[in-house]
Amino acid sequence: MLRSIILASALLAPSLAFGQDAPRTARGADVSRDAFMSRAELAAARRFARLDADGDGIVTSAERAAARAAAADRRAARLAGN
Repeated sequence: MLRSIILASALLAPSLAFGQDAPRTARGADVSRDAFMSRAELAAARRFARLDADGDGIVTSAERAAARAAAADRRAARLAGN
């Protein structure tokens, strides 16, 4: 019984994963255009969404500078804590 449950879940899991839509933050991030988001593409889309503060789809120099300043602050806080 347990063996059949494990086998069924192993067979169904990949099909369920492929049936999901890409997250909204990944719009246009499918660089390979294979209709699937690889881990690298998804990571890049999430990174872009964090940088794009106003959500207009364009990372301006001000948004880039703000992200750099926030990263520098996090680094300084981490170093001060050690």
